[in-house]
Amino acid sequence: MFAEWDYPRTPEFVRLSLAQLRPEQDQVLVAQRGGAVIGFISVHVLPTLHDAGVLAKITGFVVTQVARRGGVGRALLHAAEAWAAGRGATRIEIISGNRRTEAHRFYQAQGYAGTDQTRFLRALG
Repeated sequence: MFAEWDYPRTPEFVRLSLAQLRPEQDQVLVAQRGGAVIGFISVHVLPTLHDAGVLAKITGFVVTQVARRGGVGRALLHAAEAWAAGRGATRIEIISGNRRTEAHRFYQAQGYAGTDQTRFLRALG
């Protein structure tokens, strides 16, 4: 599934990443059909100093190609929003690559608005 997300990862990498999550701040929700994983979303909550309330960040979200347009993504997104709101989040964000225009249309249809911000990233170590 990670390959469909353009981030191929080994099962061991995923296991190690999941082991680092903190249940009170991090959540991974999974959609299954017939015992097979067809989608997931990861969401994290964190307080910020620059704005009131708690920010929720979606850091991973993918639905397999065959399961798209069937409500799976919408259900995962709404479940992540509900989980975050239950932890005090007052807003939620998702970062999506410029080339993912289909995903952008989906987010907008769910009430998300684009921003005029540019993301900067630097590797450490």
